[in-house]
Amino acid sequence: MKELREQFGDEKDHFFANFNKEQCGKYLQYKKKGKEDGKMPEDLAGRVARCILWMDRPSPTASFDDDDDILPTLMLKPKMIIPTNLRRMTMPESCLV
Repeated sequence: MKELREQFGDEKDHFFANFNKEQCGKYLQYKKKGKEDGKMPEDLAGRVARCILWMDRPSPTASFDDDDDILPTLMLKPKMIIPTNLRRMTMPESCLV
């Protein structure tokens, strides 16, 4: 997302006008909440329409490439996250600062 924002600016300024199919796909994956959102549209027009629809959704609490999402990490003691399976992680209360 950082790369797209640097290239195009804020989505409320451009409304995805110059996005291609892949760029819209990245944005939709970023804003997706879960399986209840359904399958991503195949065509560009459908993807742009959904990008505009989801534009006001809150961003995920942590992203993979934005440095400003460091707060949740700072609230944990190092090496205290215990993975229980691939879909869910458990943090014992002793991990919280």
